[in-house]
Amino acid sequence: MRGSKIAQVMALGLASATLTTAAADDASYDASLNFRPGNVTFSDLYHWVGSYYNGSTTIEIKSFGGIAAQEEGTEDTTWCPNLKGNTYSSKFDTILGLTERGKYNAGSNPLNVVLTLWDPDFNFSVLNASEEITDLPWDWALFSSLPLDSYNGSFTEPDLFDLTLTETGKAPYNVSSTFTQYGSESTFDTTYPIVFNMTSCNGTQAIDWSAYMISNYYWPSMGSNFSYPDPTFDIVFDDKTANLSLNAYIQAIQGCEDRPTNQDFCEADTIIEAKMTITFEGTIDSYHSDELETNGSKPSWLKTVGFNNSTKTTGNSTTGSGNSDKKNASSGRQYPSAFPLAAGIIAVLFSSLYI
Repeated sequence: MRGSKIAQVMALGLASATLTTAAADDASYDASLNFRPGNVTFSDLYHWVGSYYNGSTTIEIKSFGGIAAQEEGTEDTTWCPNLKGNTYSSKFDTILGLTERGKYNAGSNPLNVVLTLWDPDFNFSVLNASEEITDLPWDWALFSSLPLDSYNGSFTEPDLFDLTLTETGKAPYNVSSTFTQYGSESTFDTTYPIVFNMTSCNGTQAIDWSAYMISNYYWPSMGSNFSYPDPTFDIVFDDKTANLSLNAYIQAIQGCEDRPTNQDFCEADTIIEAKMTITFEGTIDSYHSDELETNGSKPSWLKTVGFNNSTKTTGNSTTGSGNSDKKNASSGRQYPSAFPLAAGIIAVLFSSLYI
């Protein structure tokens, strides 16, 4: 991992996230919830019982061409000669959380997925425990359900995509999904743009592109004459390693003046279509992880973080920590605006697109 900052702040994380009192002695702790006990002051990246893996993610983009409006407001288009057939890749430091389900989770998923990608030069020691995970400065994130920091018993959160567990009887476990609802209203909260750098459509200068994955839930209404398979997602993991792959087709816009966040897809006159592959290889961060039970038919965890009952030696740490007042706070929710791409613009731009 290109001099990973995750590894570089190991000592800081160990020093600053001291667990003072065992959670078993905390009368206010509700063991039926999937949150970490109040004596744990990690960053919100580690707020839930489960396994956390550190590693590197590669995003590979293979463009098969696109179109650019020659003059905004007209239907004249031109191909992107610098992009067609080229492959671009970027690497990110990554933290993958595979966590226990909460009482608030509606649905039948076997676990929750919390995936965050970070700039390789990001300094994790600047994070503090008062920031919610949806507000942290990651480059891209994928959540199987909206992460919550507390629960008062009065609401539920739906799964944003369904996970299927392959029956193996023991670890390594395999969970997979097809994102049939990506781009639907139910996924607005966690449909984040993917920002990557590659050659501009009509020049030689590298430029930022912002992209969303294509799914058949919304794609037919965008005006394209072509259909694509829905994104697919797969994770294989045990108590030592985790491997993740995501395959999708994307639509991307070049040269956003401001880096888009959540559903704020910028306006632009150049759009491409491309194939995207995301691959992650990680190793267990045992300092931030509870112990994964590896002999069951489904993944489950022995709560060890904050309980001083671990049967394993302490492993790598990832981030610095701070004091947290979120353990009894309201649930952390985000409600971004509606899916951003204007159907009229897309219909014009894709009216003559072909592979």
